[in-house]
Amino acid sequence: MPDERPAPESWRPFGRVLSTRGDAPRLTKLQRNRSNPLKNLSADRYIRSIECEARRMFLTMMNPFAAGAVPIEPLKAIAMMKKNQAVLVDVREAHEFGGGHAKGAVNIPVGQVARMADPASAECHPALKQGKPVILYCLSGSRATMAGKAFRKLGYEKVFNFGELKKWTFSGGDVEL
Repeated sequence: MPDERPAPESWRPFGRVLSTRGDAPRLTKLQRNRSNPLKNLSADRYIRSIECEARRMFLTMMNPFAAGAVPIEPLKAIAMMKKNQAVLVDVREAHEFGGGHAKGAVNIPVGQVARMADPASAECHPALKQGKPVILYCLSGSRATMAGKAFRKLGYEKVFNFGELKKWTFSGGDVEL
């Protein structure tokens, strides 16, 4: 059976070497089946499928013709957030988010959008499961643009690009440290 085979000694997802020896945790069959949509694949095939999906998501984000997020006016976005009608997503990295972010924002780094925003994934952020429109922002607006394409590919229909965090503060939005 494919699930009974031990994982290879080392494998390379996303260019890093992960080892099944030592301190690296091994998943039980039950854990693997819960988190793995491709349930009965060997470790090698599972890693290859993850790499293929990562490549597809990267190409989607870099495609200039892919459907992306719609720009939104600062005052409209702030009004939507005050009425709790949208989810505000900061697509910067965690250390940038920790340095200050818009009040009420959730942090989903652009590199983790495919995993943390996919409604079919067990790791999907709970705020995104409410079916509300999504408003994206980052430091300069470029990562929000890329993340908007990824959100649209994942099936989100109402995705807005707020752009820069500066626009949030200049428009009167609250910031948390």
